Amino acid sequence: MSKLIDEKKIEKIRESAISCIGRFGIGNASVAEIARHAGVSVGYLYRHYSGKEELINDILERTLDIISDKIEELLHSGSSPEKIISGFIEFLFITSQKNPDKIKFILSLQNDFSYEFPKKLSMRLNELCAKFINKGNETGILTKDVTTGDIYIIVICLPLQFIGMKMRNIFGETTEKNKIINKITSLCLAAIK
Repeated sequence: MSKLIDEKKIEKIRESAISCIGRFGIGNASVAEIARHAGVSVGYLYRHYSGKEELINDILERTLDIISDKIEELLHSGSSPEKIISGFIEFLFITSQKNPDKIKFILSLQNDFSYEFPKKLSMRLNELCAKFINKGNETGILTKDVTTGDIYIIVICLPLQFIGMKMRNIFGETTEKNKIINKITSLCLAAIK
């Protein structure tokens, strides 16, 4: 029974880190604040993670697993690159509504140069982008000079940044979900064709 309680506490630590980092940024989200927010002692957190970086890497790897699964599902569905992009954007949009802290967490990591992505996670992202390029080449939708970095920036980063801006309502625009998804999809496709 204690194993079940521990797993719940570990998940609470992860959720707390996502929330604290999403709200305060990496540098301002201390281990003490994460532990306090999770309702555990700092010592308990350190029994499971050597520090904030290991905790962040664990969360990012789990998040990347979810994103990878979604992209793989879309790639294997026989969909066109347009449908893959719009399906991924819809997934991000729904995530931003259900768990805005998770999107803020990803954006914090993406935009904070003090955080260095672990090599194995960079390699996974590169592989996913390469699979998308293969799919795009099969359908003839991509220009021949598109790189995995281009795909990452255009198909992953651009939608994340766009959704982040919408979450912050910086421009005061309110737009229906499907219109936002179609708009971002069109922008992404225009950039890679």
